[in-house]
Amino acid sequence: MMSEADMSARQLQQQRDREFRRNRHLLDEQPEYRKRKRSPVHGIGDADMRFGSDTSMQEEDIETIFLEDLEYSESLSSDSYDDFVPILDEHAAYITSTDEVEEAIEKIGSSNFDMLLNSEQIKDVAQHYYQIVGARLSHIYKLIIPESRFVDVGFKEINKAAMQEMPGANLIRNFAFQYGEESVEAAFSINPAWNIAIPAGGSEERVREAAGADSINDTKIRFFAAKDFKYLDSSGVTQTMSNIVGDKFEARLSRFAPRGESAEVNADQADLMKKTLVRNNHGNNANEKGWIRGHLLNDNLGGSALKFNLYPITGFANKEHHSRVELHVKNLVAAGYIVEYKVTVNPISPAPYQLESAPGYKSGAAPKADFQCSVKVLNDTSTDAVSQYHSQGTFDITITSEYKQKHTATGDVAKLKTFANKAVKSKNNQVDSIDYMRPWKNKKGLTKPLGKSHKDDKHILKDYTDWTSNQKSSKFWTWDQARIDALKAALK
Repeated sequence: MMSEADMSARQLQQQRDREFRRNRHLLDEQPEYRKRKRSPVHGIGDADMRFGSDTSMQEEDIETIFLEDLEYSESLSSDSYDDFVPILDEHAAYITSTDEVEEAIEKIGSSNFDMLLNSEQIKDVAQHYYQIVGARLSHIYKLIIPESRFVDVGFKEINKAAMQEMPGANLIRNFAFQYGEESVEAAFSINPAWNIAIPAGGSEERVREAAGADSINDTKIRFFAAKDFKYLDSSGVTQTMSNIVGDKFEARLSRFAPRGESAEVNADQADLMKKTLVRNNHGNNANEKGWIRGHLLNDNLGGSALKFNLYPITGFANKEHHSRVELHVKNLVAAGYIVEYKVTVNPISPAPYQLESAPGYKSGAAPKADFQCSVKVLNDTSTDAVSQYHSQGTFDITITSEYKQKHTATGDVAKLKTFANKAVKSKNNQVDSIDYMRPWKNKKGLTKPLGKSHKDDKHILKDYTDWTSNQKSSKFWTWDQARIDALKAALK
């Protein structure tokens, strides 16, 4: 047990260290470095360089402090990475290299958050920022290019707008694009490298572990072109909303997942959600009103808020999808495994008409659909070109969404839960003595979606409001509607 005097000395040293780190960026003179056996945010035995202190405490007094027992509150968690983003954005015009990003993160941690970061933490925050910057450009490519008749002009206008307005654009290197009758491809490097293909039938995105080389550790996501939504009107006549909903995606997911987006930033499906579907106008949130924009690929796993990744789903079905499937996929990827994940929507078409006479309700279409989810964990013999699985790592689950009905998920629900719990707790790359593809052994948090921040899909409890107003309340820079409209006008 430490004596009261030792406790008091430790607290005094903590206070002095905090005060010095808070003010050191204001010193006019060059700080003096000195060696210290262990930094409180490092592991035992790690060597570190710290700024010298101008306090009057004698060296022999410092030796009485038990450094091994210190637990600084300044230690950084992955949930705090987002706090660095708006500050990096503010100074993005002066940050033109990855080295400068890391230097800026170290200074921000010290001066803004009173944190002394080690090199691994700095690199983690930097990678987090690179993913955000890459996703900003990727998002606008996928949104604008398919609608452009002159692809080369489209890329030039987008890149011009990015360099003028988008924070972090100065970090993008090795940009190139090529196009033909069947697809358009863009590539750029921002540690890691990005490759976006936009075929006629959808888009394919690869976030590379290393520029110029394909790896089993890369994330690959293939979305398909948005499909028509057919429904019956009050007269029993089939109506069609063209190219408005997603019907499937295919992905191989790793830690190098692109930045996803909250469904709240989608504007394309406003008429579908508010005017076409049956609706409780007196509901306090999207769930009570009847429907939410459901991600096919979860936003934490790189799912965008573009219409080809969204389908109207009941709140209960969305919770089933998250708790029975998405949560386990996220945990597996966060634990370092490589997972192939697919979702296919099988709707009843046309969607039936639902007559509602209760006060506050609006009659309309009531879509019913099954979401077929496939989850496969790769084994250690897989390559980028050929995937290999074990039978214990293959799961098929069905989520059913139906108006005013609560269908529990069916299929390999218990099997996936059991496997995921074992896999996440595994200390190596084995589950039940079978090797799985696991490039990373330590668990790390996944990226949060771009746009309005939320945790674990709790945004389903919020009502959907205007897209632009959502952007204004976001702490991240995003391509707001004014920028998108200006780009579309430039391409006409």
